Amino acid sequence: MMTVDFDPVLISLGPVQVRWYGLMYMVGFLVGGQLLAKLAKENIFSPGKKLVDSMIMHLIIGMLLGARLAYVFIYNWDYYQNHLGELFYVWQGGLSFHGAITGMTIACIVFARKNKVSPLEITDACVVAGTQGIFFGRMGNFINGELYGRV
Repeated sequence: MMTVDFDPVLISLGPVQVRWYGLMYMVGFLVGGQLLAKLAKENIFSPGKKLVDSMIMHLIIGMLLGARLAYVFIYNWDYYQNHLGELFYVWQGGLSFHGAITGMTIACIVFARKNKVSPLEITDACVVAGTQGIFFGRMGNFINGELYGRV
């Protein structure tokens, strides 16, 4: 039997911690952004290379808001209704995958309307670039010891 026991904290600098999970999400967005830039360079992603960074920022904001709000309101409202000051304490954990997907979908629609691009083209690009984000996110889950299986 193999046991995996990683420390979820990569680096601690006083009260500030860099966690593997957050680093994996950052790597996923960076790799996905590079892939979108390559698609734009090859004229496959019509909004162009200059809008890739804007799209990534939309997706990051949508992911964080959606993931946190779904976690708070679906999974733990009994706690947070009495601790409203902690609603956005993401460093204490608590993100929801389906909330992230919902938030990113809304971010895609907002980005598409703002830039007068087909929302379907934007979501197609997200599917291609987003697979890297999902891979690195699952690696963060693995390091956190959140992926369980049978012995």
